[in-house]
Amino acid sequence: MERQPLTQQESDIPERFRSYTTEADVPWKAVYLAVGLLIAGTILLFTGIGLWATDPDAHGFVLFILGLVIFIPGFYYSRISYYAYKGHPGFSFDTIPAV
Repeated sequence: MERQPLTQQESDIPERFRSYTTEADVPWKAVYLAVGLLIAGTILLFTGIGLWATDPDAHGFVLFILGLVIFIPGFYYSRISYYAYKGHPGFSFDTIPAV
């Protein structure tokens, strides 16, 4: 996909802060996966905490650790996706690995 020529206002922005994101450049599959990891990790975290608090002998600690392992990358890439979509400087969809 070819990039459009820059307008005068866009050419005044330093190269490292320019955003070339168009709707076609968004890796939707990776974004959906990141949000799915975030949701699954959150559910497992709270389930693990609930089980661990009510019965310490149950497998709540294992679910808590599993939820934490799933939550951290989901939160990280969801945050990058959100800020890149909003156009914040320094955030780009290029930093999200392709799926």
